[in-house]
Amino acid sequence: MRPQRHWLYAALMLGMGLFLLRGIRPVFRNWDQFGPALQLVLVVFLIAGAALVISGLLTLFSRSLRRAAAWGAAGAFLLAGVTQLGGVLSAVIPCGGPS
Repeated sequence: MRPQRHWLYAALMLGMGLFLLRGIRPVFRNWDQFGPALQLVLVVFLIAGAALVISGLLTLFSRSLRRAAAWGAAGAFLLAGVTQLGGVLSAVIPCGGPS
């Protein structure tokens, strides 16, 4: 009998999705203070976080959609990672100390 690893995968998807969503929530209070490029990065993080949460829930509760949920989570992770890398390299996301 194979070990049931879908619980671990679902926990990782839900954890990362909730981490992204929780980190973005306070930003919406000061939305007007950010430029359009950073707003776009934050919207992409919001979409990726929601996709991860949905994928985690599908992994937990739907046996037939686990493979699709895994692909959706992989796409969301990739989207968030590429967006973060592009934002840091183009200096949209500030990551340095005081300048």
